[in-house]
Amino acid sequence: MLRQTRMSAMRREQSLQNSVDKLQTSHVGNSLQKKTYSPLSKSEISTFGSKMDLNGYITDPRRRFVLSVIGQRVRTDIACMYLLAVDLISANDWHWLKYHFTQYPPHSVGLALASRCAKIEAKMPNEGVSFISRIASLSNRKNDRAHYQQILQVLAEILVIERVLGLPWPENTTFFLEPAGRTGKRPELMVSTPDHQFLFEVKSPSLLDHQEKRASNGIQLPHRGLVPLEQIDKLVSDQSVTLPRDTPVKDFLVSSEKKFSDFPTVPGANISVIVWDDYIYEPIGSLVGIRGGLLTLDTWYIDSSGDPVTYPSVDGIVLIRHMTYFQRALADDDLIDRHGLFDFGSDAALPNVFIQNPKGREVPESIKMGLRAIDIEDKRLAHMAEYHVQDYVFWM
Repeated sequence: MLRQTRMSAMRREQSLQNSVDKLQTSHVGNSLQKKTYSPLSKSEISTFGSKMDLNGYITDPRRRFVLSVIGQRVRTDIACMYLLAVDLISANDWHWLKYHFTQYPPHSVGLALASRCAKIEAKMPNEGVSFISRIASLSNRKNDRAHYQQILQVLAEILVIERVLGLPWPENTTFFLEPAGRTGKRPELMVSTPDHQFLFEVKSPSLLDHQEKRASNGIQLPHRGLVPLEQIDKLVSDQSVTLPRDTPVKDFLVSSEKKFSDFPTVPGANISVIVWDDYIYEPIGSLVGIRGGLLTLDTWYIDSSGDPVTYPSVDGIVLIRHMTYFQRALADDDLIDRHGLFDFGSDAALPNVFIQNPKGREVPESIKMGLRAIDIEDKRLAHMAEYHVQDYVFWM
């Protein structure tokens, strides 16, 4: 059981809701911002977008205005990626990130996104550009929450993929984004070293509605274990209980299993990465809760024969608590212990979590360390309540 004050919970969740509201209104007054460069026209975007070639930006005169937060010129590859994003995003009538790409000096969020995509582009040509294009396409639905959540999900992919690409891999390692398996299933990333193959799948849930319920309800059931879901309605009729958000976790595991099993079993490991917000005990309970945990023999998810569904191709799961930072950074809110949209945190920051699948192969320590993921059984987590399975939470 976890007891937290209602005031504390309301502050944390209301802050996230304010972040959405603040981002919605940040577009107001945009035209009053001093523009030192102009985006391409829609017809130019249409022509340019078909090529997605960054080379055209090398001689773009606007490059000299792409400055860092301390006023210094940024690297050519970052400046080119930034200008591409400016042109693709600002060409839309409305976009959640239009505010971030129509500022001078450039907004820190815009520069951070361009920087990470430039790093991905350097390792996997055309893929950094592809991420910018995907984000830009989520447009022209004013204040659409589905688009907002999809943008957060793309940011989660960028966060994890760029981090994995930067791990200390051996020479002659190659990277493939969305490689195709035997029947066409595509995980997020394949890392192929001379001796091993590592597959990564990145998932992040839609949490906005769930965050609102956590902010208003007095009781939370983080995972189905203590009380079966079919009995909850009998116990509580006033809708004041926040139900588990464990169905997406189950769906992530099922999807990862299908994708990973589509590839031959060779030396290496398959890792499913789930990006969550600060309430990390939720996916932890969904996965390893004694009663109902998806990776336990007592899982609530069973097959037609009544046997536990297993995920033998998923060797390990990494839980990354970063969604809150995305939401706060987009709204220009204080990140407290981080320094930007994609800052992964120092060694002193709250850790991410690694959970070994009992039926899986061992995941190298270098990958876990690179993702700042501490084993769920590690003694360093013993005194951190939010890293423990919680059967229920009373917000007081």
